[in-house]
Amino acid sequence: MADTDMKPAARERIAELVTSFRRNEADYLNPRYNETQARTDFITPLLEAFGWDVYNRAGLPTSLREVIEEATVDVGEKLSKKPDYELRLARQRKFFVEAKKPSLQIERDKEAAFQTRRYGYSASMPISVCQRRRDFLPLGRSKTRPVGRDRRHAKGPDRAPLHVGGEII
Repeated sequence: MADTDMKPAARERIAELVTSFRRNEADYLNPRYNETQARTDFITPLLEAFGWDVYNRAGLPTSLREVIEEATVDVGEKLSKKPDYELRLARQRKFFVEAKKPSLQIERDKEAAFQTRRYGYSASMPISVCQRRRDFLPLGRSKTRPVGRDRRHAKGPDRAPLHVGGEII
């Protein structure tokens, strides 16, 4: 597909995802609807709509893939964690996407922000993204080490959610 054909197709796919979410929003916001279901139903398809090869349709070896699910990140002495998605270009990590179930209030949840920020800091990335429902919450400034009981979260002018399916696409 040519580059000029990709944007309209991406917008159409994103609109489909938004419509699907809105149609069944009460079900998706139920706390029993979990993160894995959200990844399957919305987050992975959204990343694909943005042009990321989540399913490795190109058949690349692991070292060349654009998206690694559950990649390993060393976050401390003998401690490693697994962000939901590692997005890469030319073998270089660009950022992590940490998925959350739609009912979680990521703009207020200190644990979700801490987890996402820790991944970014540990991998020396300038940004990590916490995602749920129709929001991508960029948590920049990963150069600041989250330590101890540091649970700074998503409030602040540099951490406004980017709405998918709203005004910004």
